[in-house]
Amino acid sequence: MNTSDVTVRPAVPADAADVVAALRRAEGVSHFDTWMYDASLVAQAWQDGTIRSWVAVDEHGVVRAHAALILDEVGRPRQQIKASQPVLEYGLAFTDPVFRGQGLAVAIGQRALAWAQQHHVGEVYSWTTTLRPFAQRALREAGAMEICLLLAMMPPGVNRGYRHDIAEAAAAMLFVLRLGPLGRSQTWYLPDEYRPLTARLTAGLGITITSLTGQEPPAPRASTVLSATAGPADDDLSWHYFEPLRFGVIDVAAGRSPVAAIVRRTFALAQAGADVTYVDLPPDEPCIVHLMPALAHHGFTFAGVHPHYRTGALRLRMQAVTCRLQPRDSITTASGLGRDLLDLTWRGLPDAP
Repeated sequence: MNTSDVTVRPAVPADAADVVAALRRAEGVSHFDTWMYDASLVAQAWQDGTIRSWVAVDEHGVVRAHAALILDEVGRPRQQIKASQPVLEYGLAFTDPVFRGQGLAVAIGQRALAWAQQHHVGEVYSWTTTLRPFAQRALREAGAMEICLLLAMMPPGVNRGYRHDIAEAAAAMLFVLRLGPLGRSQTWYLPDEYRPLTARLTAGLGITITSLTGQEPPAPRASTVLSATAGPADDDLSWHYFEPLRFGVIDVAAGRSPVAAIVRRTFALAQAGADVTYVDLPPDEPCIVHLMPALAHHGFTFAGVHPHYRTGALRLRMQAVTCRLQPRDSITTASGLGRDLLDLTWRGLPDAP
């Protein structure tokens, strides 16, 4: 197909039905954001300002590609982006299979990034399945870099990229494109095993990475007995189960949260259906970062650095997979940094070869 007559422009409510049709051609019914298959909800999201979309339209007016900046959760109206919005997620991206590899994703991405820069957004994050090498290459060509490898983020059947030979939950690579300074000036404390790669993942952020060695660990708790059953004490943990993608997130924001409580909550999330649980740790608080070696001992592996979208704060992320893993040889990485992140993540898995 020839893309010379394709036009990239902002989406308007009248495009909603065509966007839904394009999504069905690109992903079938495998997209996890099910509201994207309802034209009325897509149009409402644009009207509410929760997403800002661009489409590539051919000479016949047919939508061939789509992507959006996600300003807020669908169903939570937001009329305009705040001037101080630090970071945004770029996603809901898909291209008609017959137009893939012809630069439509890059063209839409350029329009979206220009809008983000005009609105003083500091960073844009985007994740892509590791089953799609062309998607990762497009992000690298746009200047983005890998920052987090999320194992088992997508359940079987979701966003498979026309790979039908893999039955396991698929991994996703999170990328970041830095558009402007966020004014970060922090010292992060990491176990030596994770320091070199974390320094590369955060290059250019004004973050100093130092050794956790020499920092006082928290006093041990009286009880360190692990149990698979979550108890009342675990309610101190901030956690969330994202059912559409079957993963849990535990945000460890208090040094009093023991490893036992994190493990119990992980078991509880797995019993609720989670394929993987991510544990986020504030890297500038050594008393919490001291949990990383203990978590690794109990089967959690390094994931990288993940943002808190509403505040722009960054967290160190560990992950515990409780389902069958996507085979390593099917995980696509588009750069040396991505390969090194995969190596460190895989090396930390229980019984990894």
